[in-house]
Amino acid sequence: MGIAFKVENLRFRYPSSKEDTIKGISFDIREGEVFGFLGPSGAGKSTTQKILIKLLEDYAGNIEYFGKNLKALDKSFYEEIGVGFEMPVHFTKLTALENMKFFSGFYRQTANIQDLMERVGLWDYRDVKVGEFSKGMKVRLNFVRALLNKPRVLFLDEVAGVAHAAIGLVLSLRSRDFTSMLGLLMAYMFVFTIPSILFSLGVIDAKYDWLLMISPSHCANYLIRAAVSGDFETTTAAAACAYLAILAAGLFKFAVYPSFKDNAVRG
Repeated sequence: MGIAFKVENLRFRYPSSKEDTIKGISFDIREGEVFGFLGPSGAGKSTTQKILIKLLEDYAGNIEYFGKNLKALDKSFYEEIGVGFEMPVHFTKLTALENMKFFSGFYRQTANIQDLMERVGLWDYRDVKVGEFSKGMKVRLNFVRALLNKPRVLFLDEVAGVAHAAIGLVLSLRSRDFTSMLGLLMAYMFVFTIPSILFSLGVIDAKYDWLLMISPSHCANYLIRAAVSGDFETTTAAAACAYLAILAAGLFKFAVYPSFKDNAVRG
């Protein structure tokens, strides 16, 4: 598969700021890849996304979209991307179905609305006004809206902030079993689930590289790569080993052992 976005030395500064918000980052996003940015609030995650979807254009550096300069693309670019913003925005006086029919009118080709709403468990609520929806329902409807034009690239802003509904939808696009997948995800902390659905992670600022170690999966991957390549930092490797050991001990004490003890008593 080809490279969807190729970003080289991207820099951006808001007019009111004295320093660059985006400080010379470079990364590639391949077609078919699930890519996520990791970083604390204010690091530039949403700003980078706004640049990639052409909401912010006064940037330095080079960005290519499937080999074409992003700045040179016209409005037809929006036929190929879908965007799920952090805060769901709908017409609250209209029903869910009326909202989706309205927004689908902006595109030349559209997906089947019923199919999308069924995937996220909202088809039975299609005739309910959005103003009566819970926040979670609005979030799911927001994703349906992002998928209306059968996007080639899908952007999701602040996935963690919209709780398990966002993660569940991403996974349901593969499994189509939203209800059971959502129930499974709610049993785990975000530290386990969020990195697990990402094929690649980009850290906005190098000083936040340590955040990757919060994820047990990436922590383990780091140790495996370090063992194979021989390239590692002693402190980081020791911290990773200790972290995994503590997690394993906690899992055994609070999950495995109680279950084993209970079964032993019954036996």
